[in-house]
Amino acid sequence: MTIWLLALLAAAILAYAFARAKASHRSVGPPETLRSAGAQGTSRAPGSPRVAEASGGDDFVPSLKAIAFAEQSLAEELGSMARFAPAVGDVLAKVEAGDGAEAVRHAIALHDAGTSNPDPLLPSQTELLLLVAHAKAECGDREGAVDTLRRFLEEIRGSSHPVLQTWYRLRRLGVEPEKDEARQPLGLVVETGYPEGIDTVVAYSDGSSRFFSRQGGAVVGKERRAEVHEAARRAMAVAAPLVEMADEWTARGEVDPGRVRFTFLTPGGPRVLEVDARDLEAAKGALEALHAAVSELGARKIEGYSRDAVHMDMRR
Repeated sequence: MTIWLLALLAAAILAYAFARAKASHRSVGPPETLRSAGAQGTSRAPGSPRVAEASGGDDFVPSLKAIAFAEQSLAEELGSMARFAPAVGDVLAKVEAGDGAEAVRHAIALHDAGTSNPDPLLPSQTELLLLVAHAKAECGDREGAVDTLRRFLEEIRGSSHPVLQTWYRLRRLGVEPEKDEARQPLGLVVETGYPEGIDTVVAYSDGSSRFFSRQGGAVVGKERRAEVHEAARRAMAVAAPLVEMADEWTARGEVDPGRVRFTFLTPGGPRVLEVDARDLEAAKGALEALHAAVSELGARKIEGYSRDAVHMDMRR
């Protein structure tokens, strides 16, 4: 189970299902359908993943959407991991108690033990590098934390969201990517404002994607439909030349009705381009092509799903 999926599924409504699966040393999949009282049934599109449908309260979908921007701290992500791995929580407790040296020793021991005797109740060795990095950073070993995060980065190359997330953490430690890599778009978040809320389509260069509807629903988790992967990659290919047009990120606020915000996620940090929806409809050229590609991705992503429930494929 990857840490990225655990982060997505760290809401209380799913904690029991994961705890039960961990306790029995089983992977989760395919899951039972969890349905909120207000969620309506809907048929799935051919080839679409079997998913869990749930409602986790007012903060549930916004928390999932926030993760899409790849700006989650190590403490936040490890806190989600600790819900399903008590040993991780033990290390975090040592950090909180100010026992940094012991926290680092314990984190390294957990990581190294995975070489010969992997524990099904623990994250993978690669994921445990994040625990080592956090413990080192919190006890003042910045150089050690940076080295560990760089090692983690090498092990997850090719996975867009983890790479973006790791560069966010490296930047917080004062490390910037090389110039050529800094502006490379690995993700795109497109938010369209309506009077009743915001529709959000997320694409990553590895073909993964997410959708958050203004009705409060979402389609997240493992995507198994080839046509959705292809649509996400097409959107990212169109997005690449537009990064230089975007402004550096300042502060994230709500998107007003009638506005469309494009957030380009790069190792050097997010860059933002916001336009009036009416101007976008009349636009020609690269921006219009990007909007069309993102619209296609959104349509394919939501096909077969309701817009007022949270749909997750929790399988490996």
